[in-house]
Amino acid sequence: MLNQKGMPMIKWMMLLAIPGFFFCDMAKAALLGSDVAPVQLRCEYQVNPLGVDVDNPGLSWKIEERSQDSNAARGVKQSAYRVLVASSEKLLAGNKGDLWDSGKVSSDQSVHIEYKGKPLEPRMTCYWKVRLWTGGAGSRWSSPAFWTMGVKGDWKGLWIASRDVPMHRPSGQGYIPAKDSPGNFKGSAARRKESVLMRRDVKLEAKPVRALARVTALGFVEFMVNGKKAGDQVMAPGLSDCTKRVYFDTYDVTSLLKAGGNTFGAVLGNGFFSTPGRGWGNWYGVGNEPVFSVDIDLIMPDGSRKYLGSDASWKWSLGDITFNDLFVAETQDLRLTQPGWNLPGFDDGKWQPVVAVQAPPGRLEANPGTPVRVCEIVKPAKVEGNRYIFDSMYSGWPCIKVSGNAGQVVRVTGSTRLEFTLKGGGEEILEPRFMVHTINPTISIEGIPPPAADAVTIKRVHADLRPTGTFSCSNPFLNHVYDAVLRTHLNYTFDIPMDPTREKAGWTQDVQTMIDSTVYMTDMAALYRRWWVDMADSQTPDGAAGSVAPMIWGGQEHCWDDPWWSGMIIFLPYKHYQYYGDKRVLEKAFAPMKAYLDWMSAKADKKDGLMYWTGASDWIEVGIDGWGPPKRTPRHLVSTCAWYLYANMVSQTAKIVGKPDEAVKYEQLAAQIKAAFNTKLFDPATGLYGGAKDSQTSLILPLGLGMVPEGKRELVIKALENNIHSRNDHLSSGFVGTPYLMEGLHELGLGDLSYKIVTQQDYPSWNTLITDGVMKETWRG
Repeated sequence: MLNQKGMPMIKWMMLLAIPGFFFCDMAKAALLGSDVAPVQLRCEYQVNPLGVDVDNPGLSWKIEERSQDSNAARGVKQSAYRVLVASSEKLLAGNKGDLWDSGKVSSDQSVHIEYKGKPLEPRMTCYWKVRLWTGGAGSRWSSPAFWTMGVKGDWKGLWIASRDVPMHRPSGQGYIPAKDSPGNFKGSAARRKESVLMRRDVKLEAKPVRALARVTALGFVEFMVNGKKAGDQVMAPGLSDCTKRVYFDTYDVTSLLKAGGNTFGAVLGNGFFSTPGRGWGNWYGVGNEPVFSVDIDLIMPDGSRKYLGSDASWKWSLGDITFNDLFVAETQDLRLTQPGWNLPGFDDGKWQPVVAVQAPPGRLEANPGTPVRVCEIVKPAKVEGNRYIFDSMYSGWPCIKVSGNAGQVVRVTGSTRLEFTLKGGGEEILEPRFMVHTINPTISIEGIPPPAADAVTIKRVHADLRPTGTFSCSNPFLNHVYDAVLRTHLNYTFDIPMDPTREKAGWTQDVQTMIDSTVYMTDMAALYRRWWVDMADSQTPDGAAGSVAPMIWGGQEHCWDDPWWSGMIIFLPYKHYQYYGDKRVLEKAFAPMKAYLDWMSAKADKKDGLMYWTGASDWIEVGIDGWGPPKRTPRHLVSTCAWYLYANMVSQTAKIVGKPDEAVKYEQLAAQIKAAFNTKLFDPATGLYGGAKDSQTSLILPLGLGMVPEGKRELVIKALENNIHSRNDHLSSGFVGTPYLMEGLHELGLGDLSYKIVTQQDYPSWNTLITDGVMKETWRG
């Protein structure tokens, strides 16, 4: 296996505090009186997903055995399984798998079992269950589960907007243009700043027995049925490169419909697509008008199917959101609210007809990622006048209950700019609909007498991630650091890892810094797999990838691009396989991984065999004033290490996916890189690399990646130890080097030194990061 380092401080803490962390208690539970069952059935990482766009979905389950005392037994090992997939609940209940009966399969595999039955039709719901064997008699059948297929291109709705307007490429994006044009919308070029309301009345002869609404937009959308929001997702649909794919979300709206009159409604926000201010670096705001589409699939009591899609019969109007920009602010004038607009019987005679517009060029696809939701309601810790002070920073938005007079303007400040004009006449709830941000620990409310403490909260918003592990120990400081790291991770994670404060962009290197921590805290399988698709979507035919993914309308962003940034197109699927064992990810990723490595290899220096292409490198190395690439660590050393790492990863991937010739090819490339690296950069007398007399990263990367020459490892380890001691046992590394340092010291037998670095209280340390930087980008904040 590849000697691959990458565990930052939090995983290191978990290993330090839990002796034998990787070793399971294999004592077998008594078989007599025990109850074995498959539990937690998942399809494509999700529980009963309503949209699956995979021809042969992967099925997974966990094994549970409870002994007579009801305690979970340990050491149970599956020896065989049988999966049934049926087209109806009735057939499944009768143990008839008309779509697939795997038969008894001798295997200990319980994750990513590919469906191998009859071809699955669009919109089909598949019901499944599993039983297993642990060496003796078979278990009982699991509880039933299901999944619903996506539309496979059979989308019934039109794309509609309030106006047919031209679309413009982002002006600040330093990208390679996508092949597809930005569209040919026609008419007024006025930019939409308000949110848009859309509605349609329909009559149903009976209440459907099942109704699924598949909802998408360019921008954000909240879809409603008879006045109630469908589902509980926010910031939907997820960001994607609209020239490659557009995600839709599927909601079960059966309970919201009735026989007779019904009303469908939608509130459209600008999101990334029609951002008035163009967003960070002018990368966003492709269109001037949010656009929307819905496909409503009804199964009636007589078994017939009915489809209701967005079309020219819908109408639109403006509402109380007078300005929304995900990066800047949101303003609402509640006097403009149209009561009952999303209910049957509303008079929409003054509303305007929508315009059917050209669909985006990307393929409509069920969102395979993790939904973003309001996951917690946070109350203030104390109140000082009109200042509401919370215990930490949270991503999301404030929610305030007030009473006032019509026309009063309420302003909320604290990382965001929110302004509300009151309608008057009773209690009103003030909260943005399409503005998510990092909220400072203190928010101020101006324009009205300070509301009561219980009337002010923060709705905490992030990807709804399943916890996978916790950490606690006898050191209160490390517990505090863990809490801060977990909170930062959740604040940062939406449909992709994304800074919620300034940039709101998917910087690719974040996965290298984060993955070895995040997977121990939360289940990242679906989210990281989806983010890798964004990276692959950005890849050009020559193999190049970008430093930010996804971009909104094709191409790439190369701001500070570097092998440790765009090279995550190799790193992410390899690490995903290491943690989650989904070989399908590597099979899909191998060609893009290989293409990127070949593209990168072509940039190497032909004379000395080193990689001089570099950008951000070991970003914000300790001592950098503000932000920037390293000054003490040679950047070409960092880039050559990345090249070596990727050659090994591609070689290992080739072995896993059954390509032995290419495995040998890239193994030989790695050997060539290592030889050139040591010939040109290693000083066998001092153990230093690249002449860097004061660089921990230049030492830990060769050590961690297995690049140090035979017999010289102890010399390099000693040089690293001396460097750390010369800094009074503090680290000096940046984005790239720090994760390697924290895991590497532990594996080099210097765990005590690693512990001391983490628990230092003066600069630079995790204490100063918390107290001075408030867990922001730099050690100084």
